[in-house]
Amino acid sequence: MSCNDFFRPFMEFKESCIIDVSTKSHYTYDVFFQKVMNISSELFMAKLTPRSIVLIYKISNPFESILAFFACLKSDLIPFIVDTEDIKNISDLKYKAIITNSIISSTKTLPIILNSISGVVVYEMDSEDYYKGNENDFIIVTSSKSTSTVAKKILLGAKETLFNIESNRKSLPILKDERTLVLLPFSYSYGLIAQFLTHLFVGTDIIIAPRIVGVIQLKTIIHDYDVTNIFLTPLLARLILIYNNTFINNNLRFVTLGGDKPCQSTINGVRSLFDCEIYGTYGLAEAGPRVATSKLNIEKTKVDIGQINPGIEVSIVEDEKYREITKIKAIGYLKIYTPSIYLGYIQGSSLCKPESSEFIMTKDIVYNSDNTYCLLGRDNEYIMIGSKLYWFQDFKSFFYNNPNVLKVKIQKDTDSKLIFTIFYKSKDSVNFDMEDSFNSYFGIKKDLDYSLTVVGYQYNQYK
Repeated sequence: MSCNDFFRPFMEFKESCIIDVSTKSHYTYDVFFQKVMNISSELFMAKLTPRSIVLIYKISNPFESILAFFACLKSDLIPFIVDTEDIKNISDLKYKAIITNSIISSTKTLPIILNSISGVVVYEMDSEDYYKGNENDFIIVTSSKSTSTVAKKILLGAKETLFNIESNRKSLPILKDERTLVLLPFSYSYGLIAQFLTHLFVGTDIIIAPRIVGVIQLKTIIHDYDVTNIFLTPLLARLILIYNNTFINNNLRFVTLGGDKPCQSTINGVRSLFDCEIYGTYGLAEAGPRVATSKLNIEKTKVDIGQINPGIEVSIVEDEKYREITKIKAIGYLKIYTPSIYLGYIQGSSLCKPESSEFIMTKDIVYNSDNTYCLLGRDNEYIMIGSKLYWFQDFKSFFYNNPNVLKVKIQKDTDSKLIFTIFYKSKDSVNFDMEDSFNSYFGIKKDLDYSLTVVGYQYNQYK
């Protein structure tokens, strides 16, 4: 199939709006699509190879990034939005062109100026070694870099993504008169597919704000644009709580927390800030990115992945090691059966296809309790202290009780010594003294059982 179905909402909901907070400009879906068509006409003049990959690279205004995204689809190209990664770190992907308002010096061809987006140009790569896609190839997104130094480049299919959008629509109470505020980057599948495209197919108003601007001016934006829902990751929620520490009067119907397992202090903070329904969403880019949905509350002590979204099934592939260390009978790896499974990882100019087009094996360890799937953590992300088992998430939850901690990265060396990297709110001086309480709570000592590095948060991580 082609990507034409992704333009259908622009015809069906012509009077709905997409709003650019940066310029305070309102565009009906109809006018937005006309802008897409104009950009697509200019891309056509560049004569780029159909079904080749185009980087939408570090365009400063996310509204312009999403315009370029749809223009690539209309021009039969495969878009890959890049917000934070440097171009030198994308050498594992053989792309044909770059759309950017940055200066690129690695090409031999002259840039083509896009008059439809001020300051944005197209660079064509002077190479014939690039990925050549198929009709169903849709977009590229990246996976987390938690297990490798280079993020994997995930190719998603058009029909698979359409299924995921429809599944999302059925699992959340998204109404036609919704006004969703997009703070997540479009390089992140949770922001692009779960929020933007899903709301587009309902015909809601979509408000696009640069992330940091949106975080700092959140109270004003919620009021001025009568926002009814916001999609967050736990990290983005914690960043919001630093700049907004008192209740915001609002008309929010709900907020979502997805992309990572939220700790209770984050859930409590979001509840206090907005006083609205909070939905936890579980998923991964390779599977959709949304698989399950749950209502979160401050009384919940166990985090379950929630109700499985329509059209998706899951099961547990039981594992003897985890059964032994947890003393839980039905425990193991979560297996997801979904029609929205990814097409593969692009390595250079080749596609490495998944084991199956019907299911994906995750590295998430879950167990079944009262017909719900409770999430403990990722494979091998645990440590035994005496006879007690602790998951990395237990340590993270401890750190996140400090409101200045935004992100915690945990690794385990070959001797099972823990390596903590704490991303702390940027300050001239960091006051982070917790060794005594950490030892008292978990029974482990600094330098002997773990090392700890504190890093000033630089706004270049979003998950």
